[in-house]
Amino acid sequence: MYSDFLSGQIHFDCNQFKFSLPMELCREPNSSANHENYRLAMRQRETMLAQLQSDKLSYQTRLTKMMLSRPPGTLSEDEAAASLFMSKRTLARKLKREGRSFRKIRDEILSQQAATYLHDSQLSIEAIAALMNYHDSANFRRAFKRWCDPSPEQFRQNVRSQTVHPYD
Repeated sequence: MYSDFLSGQIHFDCNQFKFSLPMELCREPNSSANHENYRLAMRQRETMLAQLQSDKLSYQTRLTKMMLSRPPGTLSEDEAAASLFMSKRTLARKLKREGRSFRKIRDEILSQQAATYLHDSQLSIEAIAALMNYHDSANFRRAFKRWCDPSPEQFRQNVRSQTVHPYD
């Protein structure tokens, strides 16, 4: 069947894929060329090259970028591992080699985000808990106390007492 359309020898189940074209054919203009598709392909190429460069980043950095690109607390360890094309256990091993764990990284990011909300906004603790994807503000309060030691209310009071008001 293939020999009806292709000349030369055809071999299957090989380690390489090869074919040859006459040089004259390579010099001919392509009548079906699509310049827009070419530009899109070149942009995709640049994106893929950038991705290859980011592959040199530590797993902690990759995980941090993933977590920050989503709503707080929504990235699971399984989803992170799948995004990195590895098992959850392999991700855990790679993070361990870097002296990190998924939970440590997640907790650091969540604590920074929560502290920023408490410092920079007038939102209630309940509203911040909801923004942080906690369905119960009591769970958020416990988590924040574990991360930062003071309760969210105490943290906010400490920040406000240290703030200098230049026009007072």
